[in-house]
Amino acid sequence: MKLPIKLKYIITSSITVILFLPSLSYASLSPRKGNKLYKEGKYAEAAEEYRKASIDNPNDPKIYYNLGNAEYQIGSYDKALQDYSRSAASDDIKAKQRSFYNLGNSLFKARKYDKAVEAYTKSLQLDPDDLDAKYNLELSLKKLKEQQKQKQQKNNKQNQNNKKNQQKQDNRNNKQQNNQQEQKQKNQQKSQEKQQSEKQKQQENKQKQNAQPRQSDKKKMSKEDALRILNALQGDEKKVQKQLRRFKVKSRKVSKDW
Repeated sequence: MKLPIKLKYIITSSITVILFLPSLSYASLSPRKGNKLYKEGKYAEAAEEYRKASIDNPNDPKIYYNLGNAEYQIGSYDKALQDYSRSAASDDIKAKQRSFYNLGNSLFKARKYDKAVEAYTKSLQLDPDDLDAKYNLELSLKKLKEQQKQKQQKNNKQNQNNKKNQQKQDNRNNKQQNNQQEQKQKNQQKSQEKQQSEKQKQQENKQKQNAQPRQSDKKKMSKEDALRILNALQGDEKKVQKQLRRFKVKSRKVSKDW
């Protein structure tokens, strides 16, 4: 006999929080000890008994269904997902439908709302009159929409931050390029001033050299040339003395007239 899946509602102001409970275990098809422990709320011990039973019956989907319920109750949702997935392979339509429903609950707890929507949809395909599955499907769709919106807002914020960071980086790069360009211009200006200064010094040195008397470019006089010039000068001097003697006035005594 299938017990109805109950949903507990807690009303806080205008917010409705839903707590999912998995459907109860198969009392007639699971080990009695595990079922007894499960009913007593000893879910960890019940899970251990169901694991032992799965070793003896590895292909029994109902054992994995009960194991998934126990693990769901102790908060081991990842393990419950694996067990519900195995129990969903059952040929029993009711067992399959309840497995997909509880699989949806586990996915919802794990905040995997898109996968939860798929699980509840499969559960409703097997039992279209399951009102709990319909409600949970609607709630999962709502949560999925909120999650996507939050993700989009996060992406937009991240994009804005990336854009701001890129702008800052571009500004730093532009500033660096401007500094490099300014430094390059300064270096070029210094180089030009240095070249101009050196050119001016060269011109001043050239002007100083032009202002000084030039050294004679004549070749060094030989001894023979010096004697020849000296003899010529002595001969000229004799001629000059001879001419002076020709024009020499004879002196005479001047008498006084008293």
